[in-house]
Amino acid sequence: MSGRKWAGSSSCVDALEALNHHTMIKQSPRLSAQSATAPAPPPKKGRKKWTPFLDEVLTKAVRKHGEGNWKHMLLDHDYNGCMGVMLKDRWRILKRDTVA
Repeated sequence: MSGRKWAGSSSCVDALEALNHHTMIKQSPRLSAQSATAPAPPPKKGRKKWTPFLDEVLTKAVRKHGEGNWKHMLLDHDYNGCMGVMLKDRWRILKRDTVA
């Protein structure tokens, strides 16, 4: 092997210096200070329990609209912020408890 230097060795060093400079720009103190003062996320709300009243309303809604029409049931009654999948899950629990 010859003792020659690589032809592009200085360009590699230049590329590394440019990369380091670019990384330092991304991590500037101004940006990190903004992220440190970002507002904290709101606290999580606790789970709401199903009441016997809501269970009865859900049972009547299933009789009226049929099992699986959860979106239509949501239009008839406010289930304390529940979504269709929550109605489905609660209905599955109610069915399981009545069969057992």
